[in-house]
Amino acid sequence: MASIFQADCVRCHSGSRPDAGYSMSTYAQVMRAVTAGNARSALVVVTQRNASMYRYWSGDTAGKAAKVRSWVVDNGAAQTR
Repeated sequence: MASIFQADCVRCHSGSRPDAGYSMSTYAQVMRAVTAGNARSALVVVTQRNASMYRYWSGDTAGKAAKVRSWVVDNGAAQTR
C-alpha cells in the first residue's frame, strides 16, 4: 500500500500543512483514518468509486480502490515492509 499512497496521496497529504489536516507520511498517520477490518473506515470510503479521492488515483483507478479496500477489510491494514 505504501507505494500507492506514495504515488497518489502523499504529495497533498504530507508536510506541515497536509490537505484536510490528514497526513499520510507514516503508517501511524494513515491509520488515523482506518479501523482494521471495517469497510466503513474513512480511508476506504473516500477512495472508492464516486467518492472524493477516487478521481486522484493515477493509472488503474478501480484496481487501486480495490486494493485499499482489501488491505483494510481483508488484511486488517497490516503494516508491510
